[in-house]
Amino acid sequence: MTPENEDQICVDQLQKQLARMESEVSVIHSLSGEINTTLDPDRIFQVSMESLDKAFEFRHSLILLADAKGQNLEVVASHGYPESGIGAQIPVGLGVIGVAAKRKKLLRSVAIQYHSLYARMAATGAQAQIRHELMRMPGLKNAASQMAIPLLVKEELIGIYAVESPETGAFDALDEQLLSVIGSMVGSAIANARAYQEIEDLSKNLEAKVELRTTELNSLNTLARKANEAGNLSTLAHTLFNTLRSSLGLENFALFLIDDRDSQLVLVSRDTVNPVQHWTTGEPVAIEKTGFVHKTWKRKRTLYLPRLPDRFQDPDEKAMVEAMGVQSMLLIPLIVSGRVVALLICGPSHRLNREQIQSAERYCYQIAGAVRVFALLQTTQEAREEAVAAKEEAEQARSESDALLENVLPSEAARELKETGRVEPVYYDSVSVLFTDFVGFTRAAASLRPSELIQELDGCFSQFDEVARRNRMEKLKTIGDAYMCAGGLPRPSDSHAVDACLTALEFRSFMKQMAEVKQQLGFEFWQIRIGIHSGPVTAGVIGQNKFAYDIWGDTVNVASRMESSGEPGMVNISGATYEQVKDLFECEYRGKVQAKGKGEMDMYFLHRIRGEFSADQEGLIPNDNFNRACIQSSTGGATRLSEIDTQRQGW
Repeated sequence: MTPENEDQICVDQLQKQLARMESEVSVIHSLSGEINTTLDPDRIFQVSMESLDKAFEFRHSLILLADAKGQNLEVVASHGYPESGIGAQIPVGLGVIGVAAKRKKLLRSVAIQYHSLYARMAATGAQAQIRHELMRMPGLKNAASQMAIPLLVKEELIGIYAVESPETGAFDALDEQLLSVIGSMVGSAIANARAYQEIEDLSKNLEAKVELRTTELNSLNTLARKANEAGNLSTLAHTLFNTLRSSLGLENFALFLIDDRDSQLVLVSRDTVNPVQHWTTGEPVAIEKTGFVHKTWKRKRTLYLPRLPDRFQDPDEKAMVEAMGVQSMLLIPLIVSGRVVALLICGPSHRLNREQIQSAERYCYQIAGAVRVFALLQTTQEAREEAVAAKEEAEQARSESDALLENVLPSEAARELKETGRVEPVYYDSVSVLFTDFVGFTRAAASLRPSELIQELDGCFSQFDEVARRNRMEKLKTIGDAYMCAGGLPRPSDSHAVDACLTALEFRSFMKQMAEVKQQLGFEFWQIRIGIHSGPVTAGVIGQNKFAYDIWGDTVNVASRMESSGEPGMVNISGATYEQVKDLFECEYRGKVQAKGKGEMDMYFLHRIRGEFSADQEGLIPNDNFNRACIQSSTGGATRLSEIDTQRQGW
């Protein structure tokens, strides 16, 4: 790829980031206006959750408020779950939500099934007193990403805003920044609403429901307008039902379309007092050659049965009567150009006279044309949707095939394989290879069920995949509990050593955060050992039935020795890598360390980004000085680092 293409990619990505940030600012501005103009807590909760869902697809969220003693958090609002879970409680200090509340700091977690963790604690009796509340907690069974944001007002914990997703790595640094701002806004709004509620509770609403009374008096005029504004058949049907109910006192309605072959009734909508469901919307009912339905359709005339017979010739008619729960029935055909296009059936509770029947006919005749038009539009729309669905299904199948190949191979290798049937090996003068290993994995694995072990590894490696992708590192393989990736391939990059070091620091930070959460819950946790070495390799694709992208060379062996010669919780880099990153990162020289099969080698512990180049106290986030330093040393590296720095803003 040419430098011009790399510059364009960087510009495009920066534009996307700017567009996203502009969208976030717009949402924050709009949401601020909404919640600052209401003192209703439920409205604050609803607007906040719905706005974030609509704007950023935060589909599943909870708001929990702290009790007066600050010992428990209670669910007061939820969004996106089958059950609301209102009233469920979580002790402060327990789980992702509880730890975030206790520390009064945002906490982001990946692939931690905190509901299952709570259940396991309850099963051991460690938290038996909260078992009932935990069972009622709403949440995703397959949650892979979670984030808890404290709602603070002057350092006082008001509650927690929690979001989760079934997708791994669903939330990034920009989401943290956005939710932190919104959390502050929501916390202040809740505090204001509480203060106002204390005053409002002293007075009751003494106004009568005048608006509702006025609406009832003007219902006839309103119904005519609604009939003209109906957007679909169901709305049109209920407009008719309401008109007949208010004007004539009729009830127990059902509206059926008659198909173009004049052989079936298809239920459009029903409005009956009987809760029994013998037929559903869209379900066809055959028009038999006997019975009162067939008689109405055949004669094209209204049929009124003030008293229904005890026996029915047509079993479908019997089921219809039982479902409506009526003793009498009025059937009115809706006729367009001499053809019955629909049939209204109702079950009046009182006897009808001729004038009432004729009035009901006029209502039905008035909307018959509209019913026909909507029926034709619905048929056309269904045909269009079927065609679109078939096209999308074919495109989806092709996309899934391409995505599957690109999940196995780098995009460049996958494209070359699809176009030529093979992938040519490539020699790279300089790349950086990163290895990780979990210390204590064998001991911890012995105490876990197979499903739990796989879940733990998948959670860690899924996060590693996301971090590696964000830092332009190519994942190569996992072997047991070991993870291997490389920077500077398949697209060469001058910044590969810096990319690898930023990736390693993020891996270590993630595992440290996971350890803190697990320690709070009383579970064993793994420590990570990371090694990096820079040098030449050969890369290519091997296999026929199962393709694998891999690299070969002494650089790979040395990188593995860097990992095995390191220490738990540390990043161990070689002298070759150190020479490329020493001006940007704080490193500690370990001296010459014996490496298996390699003799003594210079090794360094990578601690953090240097203070003058770091945007945070932990030394994980590069600042503008970091980028300028990279620009001075390497134009290619500078383009990349500016790009990843933009992605990390707000961490």
